[in-house]
Amino acid sequence: MIRCKPGLAAQALQWIAQLYAIESRINHQTPDIKHAARQAEALPVLAKFRQWLEGNVIGLQAQAPLAKAIGYALRHWQALIRYTESGVLLPDNNALERQIRPIVLGRVNWTFAGSPRGARATAIMYSLLGTARLNGLLRRRVRRSLRERRPCDRGRQTEAESGARRARARAACLPVSVPRRMPPSRPGTVRDWQTRSRIAGGRSLSVP
Repeated sequence: MIRCKPGLAAQALQWIAQLYAIESRINHQTPDIKHAARQAEALPVLAKFRQWLEGNVIGLQAQAPLAKAIGYALRHWQALIRYTESGVLLPDNNALERQIRPIVLGRVNWTFAGSPRGARATAIMYSLLGTARLNGLLRRRVRRSLRERRPCDRGRQTEAESGARRARARAACLPVSVPRRMPPSRPGTVRDWQTRSRIAGGRSLSVP
């Protein structure tokens, strides 16, 4: 049986698998131990991996998907190896992706934030709740604390004013809410018929 040589993409995955094997072994260690292991083991693998990338990207077409992927990795190489400088950082953003997954799934329902200010407040709230979850805090307790300690907005209306404003808005939508002074209209037009129909309490009036 003849074994085919794996392609460049499969070889790149093998390099990445070596890096994640190191992370799997030190996953539950202290940050100091993680940092030492990354410096001693991950950095040499990353150096060889970069040499492999630079040597294989030459023979690829510039518009090939693999060439674009390798070029992206080389352009952002310092960001890619940043995690080796600390025992706290992670080699990928999978943890963040898991945290924002519920938000991404429901963003169609939350498209309308009302205003840019409302969207910013929503982003801040989700960031605080996500941080509370990562630190093992109860989100209900965090929400209660935020409501109790939120700063008072000087332009915010009182409850009575807000209730009166909502009542006026609801009343404006009712059919009986017709202004006393109707806008001028020419006799015989559709607008004139609508005006007299409203004044008559909704009863149908024929246009002369």
